[in-house]
Amino acid sequence: FSAKINMVEKENLLGSTAILFISLLLLLIIGFFIITKIISKKLWQPFYAALDKMEQFEIDKSTAGKLIKSTTEEFNRLNNAIDSLIHKNSSIYQSQREFIENAAHELQTPIAIFKGKLENILQRKDLNSEQFKLIDDLNNTTTRLVKLNKNLLLLSKIDSNSYYEIEKINLPEIINNQLTFFSEQALSKKISITNELEENVVVSSNHVLAEMLISNLFLNTINHNVLNGQINIKLTNDRLLFSNTGALLPLQTEKMFERFSKSNPSSQGNGLGLSIIKRIVDTNHWTINYYFINRMHTFEIVF
Repeated sequence: FSAKINMVEKENLLGSTAILFISLLLLLIIGFFIITKIISKKLWQPFYAALDKMEQFEIDKSTAGKLIKSTTEEFNRLNNAIDSLIHKNSSIYQSQREFIENAAHELQTPIAIFKGKLENILQRKDLNSEQFKLIDDLNNTTTRLVKLNKNLLLLSKIDSNSYYEIEKINLPEIINNQLTFFSEQALSKKISITNELEENVVVSSNHVLAEMLISNLFLNTINHNVLNGQINIKLTNDRLLFSNTGALLPLQTEKMFERFSKSNPSSQGNGLGLSIIKRIVDTNHWTINYYFINRMHTFEIVF
């Protein structure tokens, strides 16, 4: 005859068993969660790849990535739909861009001939005042048409990456070279120009685009200025600021850089100046900001 006595108290045994059971349950839940996460990530990988492709797609750039083939029919249908959509939109955009560029290029010669003939007629001495005014108005309209055609061609060339050669540009030199010319234009409105330029500010850009950027900034500050106005130019190592007097209210920033957008509908401009500035800034991977402080309109370009 023998007797066995349990040396562990009943309460401790139940507690240990409960802790062991809960620990095993937690491990099972965590393991199940990790396994599900891994499987889910693998299963949904084609979907996330398609989503990334849509988010990164830019119609004017070749940024579309390669989609992942899947054994799931729905994901393959999604991939085909995305590929088809991107291809169609890219083709339409390319066709529109080529049309604008070709049209602008073909219009150059007839417009130049038409303008030349108008200028020849203006030189005639048998014109009366009414005829002279009529032809002069036609000549001024033709001049605006020439500028519009030139700007459209410029935007088309920028979009097609025609200005791809990058070099080190000395900005103070470009600004000073154009300052003399635009100072004479500013005299017609009695506009004073002041500048504060740091020396040897060098940026990486295409030389033609850099000159166009400065030229359009000058034109913008002069065309949208007032009689007896002021233009302030400031250049530092990391930014360029053009400030000018003008309208007493800030510009609407929502459509400021859109093509053919005008803050003043009666303006003689074609609404492409700021679009060209913005496109050049984007091409160089810079940033442009607009401020209205102390009745001064300021465009700031950060390199």
